[in-house]
Amino acid sequence: MKEFEKKWTRQAAYALLGQMIGFLLDAYDLMFVTAMTPILAKVLLPSKMPAWLAYFITLFGYVFTIVARPIGSALFGNYADLIGRRNTLLYTLLGAGVLSAITAAISTYAQVGIMAYIIFAILRFIEGIFIGGEYAAGHPFALEQVPIKWRGLAGGIDQSGFAWGVALGGAVVSIFYAWLGPAGMMAYGWRYVFLTGLIPAIVGFIIRLTLPESPVFEEIKETGQARKSAILLPIQH
Repeated sequence: MKEFEKKWTRQAAYALLGQMIGFLLDAYDLMFVTAMTPILAKVLLPSKMPAWLAYFITLFGYVFTIVARPIGSALFGNYADLIGRRNTLLYTLLGAGVLSAITAAISTYAQVGIMAYIIFAILRFIEGIFIGGEYAAGHPFALEQVPIKWRGLAGGIDQSGFAWGVALGGAVVSIFYAWLGPAGMMAYGWRYVFLTGLIPAIVGFIIRLTLPESPVFEEIKETGQARKSAILLPIQH
């Protein structure tokens, strides 16, 4: 048994923290869509549309992010076996944060008509691809470095990041709403909320940037068992 499989190391702790932040960012950003649906409906869709219909159409922003995850998991999960977990996760986490921040800059319905919602939906879908990669590559990167007897607990700890993200996202929306009021949130506050998505992404990116590759992946690479191509699986004879 390898040394890192028997006891905790600082590298394992930071890898686990980075994965918690990845899950946190996922829920943090999703919470923005659900908590600000009434505001986004008025910003992205025509005012003459029935309120209930605008609400449900806007809420599909959540759906677009979810349905894109299998694509991201397949794409980035394969590349994690090709180029390494750490390198893949640098792309996925920063990509998700940047997409959240770009949402803050989109035009409104008053400016470009229905294209406002279409752009919003496209950004949500692309972000879902990055989040799917975060799930597929993040678990192996964290758990491969945790002592074997603690991997079940560690898996629960890193997934708790999602719950923390929900709580933090709801708190951020509430703080901005209390500070700016309904009119301020409608005019520009919703943009500031999405922009804060960069904060956990940058923190997690810095943590992962300081970490070496997973020792399990390094061992596989050294023995020549690493994948030679992405997506396509080798044919077993």
